[in-house]
Amino acid sequence: MRDTLDLTDGNLSRHIRTLEQAGYVEIHKGYQGRRPRTWLSLTPAGSTALAEELTALRALVARLDKAERKR
Repeated sequence: MRDTLDLTDGNLSRHIRTLEQAGYVEIHKGYQGRRPRTWLSLTPAGSTALAEELTALRALVARLDKAERKR
């Protein structure tokens, strides 16, 4: 996730902690072999929030497209 989002470890950790505090993700820590790993799970509240955010972003893009066509 860190590499995909091009974030530092500390920056990603802060974002994940914020999402956890909001109740949007659950954090699971463990090991894969000898390497420590962190797994994230989207909670039902997180799923709802994500769906709402995507709906808002799609509406914004649609308004921008409509405004652009009027030019």
